[in-house]
Amino acid sequence: MSDARTQQDWFNSAPWIDSESADIDAYVATLKEFPRYDLKQKLHEWHNDGVVIFENVVDRALIDKVNADVATILAKHRQYHVVVDGSNDVFEKFRFLDKLSETQVREYNLRLVDIHNKSYNACLLSMVPEAVSFLSHVFGSPPALLQSLTFLRGSEQPLHQDFPYVFRQRDIAKLAAFWIPLEDIHPDSGPLIYYKGSHNVGEVGFFDWGDGYINDFSRFEFKGKAIEFTKHLARKVDELQFAPFHFLPKKGDLLIWHGALIHGGSRIVNPSLTRKSFVGHYTALDSHYALARHRFDRGYVLDAPEARDIGNYAIDRAGLARRAQRNLKRMYWRLHAKFANRADRSPR
Repeated sequence: MSDARTQQDWFNSAPWIDSESADIDAYVATLKEFPRYDLKQKLHEWHNDGVVIFENVVDRALIDKVNADVATILAKHRQYHVVVDGSNDVFEKFRFLDKLSETQVREYNLRLVDIHNKSYNACLLSMVPEAVSFLSHVFGSPPALLQSLTFLRGSEQPLHQDFPYVFRQRDIAKLAAFWIPLEDIHPDSGPLIYYKGSHNVGEVGFFDWGDGYINDFSRFEFKGKAIEFTKHLARKVDELQFAPFHFLPKKGDLLIWHGALIHGGSRIVNPSLTRKSFVGHYTALDSHYALARHRFDRGYVLDAPEARDIGNYAIDRAGLARRAQRNLKRMYWRLHAKFANRADRSPR
C-alpha cells in the first residue's frame, strides 16, 4: 500500500474531535470515569488551539534517568547503533551514531532517533499518564508510539507540520506529538515556537507536494519542495494572523500538539545553552500496522523488541546495544528501503 495521501484521505481519517461540529460537552457527559485533570477544558483547548499543556506532571526522577542514559549513549557512541538526525545533513551522510567521530558528536547538533529502543527509561517517559489518557480521548483509541526524538540543543527547524513527514500510520490525520523538556528551557536556547489554531486544515489548507499529495517521502529527494513548504506555511501564518507562542517549560511539564499544528525551532541566541528535550509522535492504535502492536506500560510502541525482551532492552551493564536490537533496526531499515523504492510510493 502506498504511503501517498490526499486531502480526501485526511478528511476520511480525521478523528471525531477535528470535526467543526464536534460536541465535546456531550462526549464528556457520556463518560463514567474521569482523569485527574479537567478533560473537558483540555479537549476544548485541543479543538480550538491544537495544543495543550500539562504543568508539572512528568516524573523528574525518571527524567534524570533518561538524561543519564543519553549521556551514556553519547559517551560510548561507537557502541550504539542509534539513528541520528540534525545539522549538517547528518542523517543523509551517516545515518547512525556509531559512524560518527568524537569531533562530529561534539560539533553536530544531533537528534537521537528512537532511543526508547535502547533506554527502558525513555520508553517509560513516552508513557506519561496524562499524555496516554488524553490522546485516548482524542483518537477514540489507545495511542501508539511511532517514533521518539531526543534533542540536545535547539533545533532551529523551519516552520513545518508533522503529518507530511510522519506517516507510518494508516490514517494520516490521526497523529499527535508530545514534547517533554529534560531541563528548564531558557528563552535564549532556541525554544519551540508554535501557532495556536494553525492545526485547522479547513482554514489553513494543504500544501501540494506533487500530483495532489499532501505528504512527502524524503526531505533529501524533495529538498526544493521542503523549502517551498516552509515558505507556504510562513505565508499562511501571516495571512491568517496566527500569533507565535514560545514554549518555555520547566522540567516536569508536558506539551501535546496536533499533527497539523504549524511549529518550528526559534533562533538560538546563546549557543552555549542546551535545550534538552524528548519528543514523540503518537497515532491511534486502530490506525497502527498490525505487526507493530506491542503493548508497553499504558500504551503501545512501534518497533519495540519482542515481549520477552521488554524488561531487558534498557542499556545493559556493559553499555552495549543488545544484538537483537541491532538486528531489529537493520531489518526495519531494509524493509523501509524496499518499500520506499516501490514505484507506487513516490509522487510523480
